[in-house]
Amino acid sequence: MIIEASAIIFLGYWLSNEYIYNAYFQDYFDVAVLQNLGTYAIVSGLSLGLTASLATVALWRSLHRTRMRLATLPSPKIKGSVERLHSTIPSREPLPSLPEMVTTNPLESLDQPAQVGVADQQKK
Repeated sequence: MIIEASAIIFLGYWLSNEYIYNAYFQDYFDVAVLQNLGTYAIVSGLSLGLTASLATVALWRSLHRTRMRLATLPSPKIKGSVERLHSTIPSREPLPSLPEMVTTNPLESLDQPAQVGVADQQKK
């Protein structure tokens, strides 16, 4: 596994150097890969979408089959005793209601015009 990883790293390094320093390889790579990059993106997107759709359908069918099997199972004998036990548990008391908050409008004092300069006029 380490040998494979080192071979992949070496070949990646070699290809990157070849691309940087070899004009012919740059032309080949541009024609072979970069011009078809949109096509590769479309094909990979469609295949990923199709795979996800198929997985969704398969999981939905599995869930539907499981629900159908659970619906046909006979109810357990313990169901009646659980219901009796549940009826003996006291219910919770409702919480007391909170008092209503009284809010005052801070803008009520602004209803009357401000008396600016009154003190200045009285001083004169």
